[in-house]
Amino acid sequence: MRLLLIILAATLAVYLPVAELGFVSDDHGLITHPVTGITQQTLGSVFQSDLWHFQDSQSGYYRPLMMISLMVDHTVFGEWAGGYHLHSLAWHLLCVFFIGRLLGQLFDPTRGAIAAAMYAVHPVISETVCFVSARNDSMALALGLGAILLTAPRQAGPARCIGATLLTTAACLAKENGLIVLALLPLIDWARFRGPGAWNRHAALATGAMAALGLREVVGPGLGHTPPMNAATLLSEQKLTVFGELLSKLVWPMPLTDSSHLAYLAAPNIPALSAVCFLIIFLVIAGKRWSQAGVAFAALAAIPGLIAIASRFLIGERYLALPLLGIILALTAVLPRSKRLPWGLILLLPWAWVCHKRIADWSTDLSLATAAHKASPTPYTAAWLGHELALDGQLGAALPHYNEATQGTPPTCDFSGEWIRAALEVEGPQAGLAAAQTIWERRCAGAPGVRGAWAHAKLRAGDIDGTMELLTPMPSRCTIHLALPMVTLFLQAEQVARAEQCASEAGLPFAPLQTRAKALLSMVDAQ
Repeated sequence: MRLLLIILAATLAVYLPVAELGFVSDDHGLITHPVTGITQQTLGSVFQSDLWHFQDSQSGYYRPLMMISLMVDHTVFGEWAGGYHLHSLAWHLLCVFFIGRLLGQLFDPTRGAIAAAMYAVHPVISETVCFVSARNDSMALALGLGAILLTAPRQAGPARCIGATLLTTAACLAKENGLIVLALLPLIDWARFRGPGAWNRHAALATGAMAALGLREVVGPGLGHTPPMNAATLLSEQKLTVFGELLSKLVWPMPLTDSSHLAYLAAPNIPALSAVCFLIIFLVIAGKRWSQAGVAFAALAAIPGLIAIASRFLIGERYLALPLLGIILALTAVLPRSKRLPWGLILLLPWAWVCHKRIADWSTDLSLATAAHKASPTPYTAAWLGHELALDGQLGAALPHYNEATQGTPPTCDFSGEWIRAALEVEGPQAGLAAAQTIWERRCAGAPGVRGAWAHAKLRAGDIDGTMELLTPMPSRCTIHLALPMVTLFLQAEQVARAEQCASEAGLPFAPLQTRAKALLSMVDAQ
């Protein structure tokens, strides 16, 4: 127990700088956004809705307990992001503690503590600690492990079973992969007893899981509400590369990046992949039932990550959290019983240092995008970095990254409209038109905002006829990107009512838009 407490203290020291981090990426939509953020949520809304219910395309995720944790954060910490991060760190520490206790009971306290240390500082886990929106991974694992701990004895009394049922329900409401954690109990029973043990223990977990699923069906979005498989075809084409990427990260997790896109995966790290394959074969043979149970759990635990990849196109480090636990279980089974075993913790110091250094990458969206592009320079990361530089006011620095993004095969076109606007502001209308022409040639003209930005560049260049040609036929709806050129054309045709309607559809005040449009018309007249 003393060794486990030392490991918990060391883990706290490694990750304590998270208190200085801000909100990044999904945090903005879930926490800080004035319309969709946590201040707009209620207990009723989080239990009834998809996690991303405010988007046009919903996620298929149902995680009310995670959202409740964010509501608690807002009540306690207000706008201080550090408090949210410390809360996430607390869940990680709870995972480490439960892993140490569970494997300490199954093997011995020393080997349990070593297993906890491996999980605590493995670099792929850093994302779940540093990214508030990834807290649900730690929540589901901690709550699920709590349920396993209560039912681990071969004979568990009613109080333990009731507690396990409640924790199981909570784990499944924190994240869907809470269901996977529950598979540990039958695998542990198989390794220990060569059978299922007392059935009331399994019934307690099954009851908790059924309660969570029933709540999703009756109160939430329904059991049929699942993630869209937008990337399933691409995942099928890249399956060997994806498996290689995931497996190699278990033994050689560098470079760390949350932005490995399916369309731009590099060849697997062959030495690391060979090492992990050799390790798995060795564990299955040397560790017998215990290691076989761990490897089986790792394989089962990879399924939720593959579903997420098929939905989002991205390979997140956090998808390996549960498979890593399975490998750690298998590895613990072959560790020798020795008083000198704790000295092996020295081997984990490089991992701890990598985790500590990784924290700074999560400070802001710009620092995260910069780190992602440095670790994996692809068109996807180039587009993201260009976008973040533009948001930071560094338009000139963003331009080469926009260009890099659309040069790729396939090109990443998402922020092509921003490229035109940035070129227009930094280098003038001709540069904006040149960027638009390049975007057209690279088949990115259909990307969001491109048509409006191109029309704006034509107006700035004094080409009213070209603008009218570009916007013919006139779009049926005035969007925020089309508002300025469309209002300008309406005012030029003295159709003030249509100009006002356009501003209203775009959700923009008419007066400042009218002022900008008249300035553009003055430029046209001056040509």
